[in-house]
Amino acid sequence: MKKIIFALAAVALTLAACDKANTNVPEKDYSKVKVNLTVSMPEPLTKTFEFSQKNASDPLGGMSVTWGSGNRVTLIGFKGDESGWKDNFVYQTISVPSSAAGTTTCDLSAAMSPLDLSGFDNTKNLKYMLITGSFNEYWKEITCWNGLAYISSATTLSGQIRNYMMAETDVKEVPFPSGDLTLKGELHWITSVLAVQFDIDSEADITYGADSYLVFYLSGKFYIDCYTPIDKYSTGSATCSCPIYFESAAKLSDALDANNCRYFPIPADNMTKNSSQKIGGSSINFKRREGGSDFEYTSTGTLKDITIEGGKVYGIKVKVTDSNSDGKPEFTKM
Repeated sequence: MKKIIFALAAVALTLAACDKANTNVPEKDYSKVKVNLTVSMPEPLTKTFEFSQKNASDPLGGMSVTWGSGNRVTLIGFKGDESGWKDNFVYQTISVPSSAAGTTTCDLSAAMSPLDLSGFDNTKNLKYMLITGSFNEYWKEITCWNGLAYISSATTLSGQIRNYMMAETDVKEVPFPSGDLTLKGELHWITSVLAVQFDIDSEADITYGADSYLVFYLSGKFYIDCYTPIDKYSTGSATCSCPIYFESAAKLSDALDANNCRYFPIPADNMTKNSSQKIGGSSINFKRREGGSDFEYTSTGTLKDITIEGGKVYGIKVKVTDSNSDGKPEFTKM
């Protein structure tokens, strides 16, 4: 009988020791989740319709798109559905390393800091998406630089387009990580390119002074100013502005390429659910901005009221004349 009692006591001590050991097992620290992240650039830009060119060469036809030094990518992770993502989310903006320049797929794992997922329910899946650019945590949005940019008269084709193009991934869902978190993103364009080809009469090719702008703008619709990439809510201003900045005195013809073109990034329709921010159907206008004052020029024409698709190139041709020889150009969409 004593042997049985001693045996039961030994079992009890063993079970107690196991219980004590279990209470000492540390919980996983979800504030330091390592992230392995690979991001691929979208396909090269393509045309949707032709526009007249004086040269046989086509600078847009064979354009490749690769990562460049200084590009930035923002990772946004959240739980729940898309409508409530702002209630609990984390984000991180990563600068693309110079070693990735010229590539189409970039491994950003080494640049990623651990994510803090301690406020998330670890029994539920995690959702995430990526967007090029930086994220404003206070407003929970991406600044779109008005969808367009002030472009120097001497800027290269790559500078005119690449520096202000934006891309994002779809929202993806993965199991909550039990170890390292491995994420992949394939970007698609949410901006497009408007190629404006100018046919300029010699008497209308006036000289623009240093530190002045020739502003091509689209009115009648709102352009996108800031953008929340998950629910696609966006704010907008009154006009879609595409200024060409003259650092020194020069003519419009000096600011064009061999095909007499300038190229402007424009917001694609998939950037917003608000139809008033879709620029198809906008009227075109030109003005000169100098010394804080605006001088409106006579302008005629509208953009086709079509769906602007991301990653496409849209072309218009504009005739520049000075019919009454008053030194004020007239711009007519052809």
